[in-house]
Amino acid sequence: MAHSVVSHVGLQIESWTHAAIHIKEDKRLHCPKCPFVTEYKHHLEYHLRNHFGSKPFKCPKCKFVIAMHYAWGGGQWGGMAH
Repeated sequence: MAHSVVSHVGLQIESWTHAAIHIKEDKRLHCPKCPFVTEYKHHLEYHLRNHFGSKPFKCPKCKFVIAMHYAWGGGQWGGMAH
């Protein structure tokens, strides 16, 4: 199991390194904690939430929290069944 995790991490880093060559240098946004690179601010913001464990979107009806508001589908809280 540990080998597959290490392999996945290695492939992810390789993917980020390769992606950087396709992004104009003046458009690249870099993660300060790992080799992640993107040209989109919202992608970097979500990525950083993973590092810090931040889940700023909270359901108003229960204690459920999530890192990405759009992951629920169907609008802000539309994907939740209460």
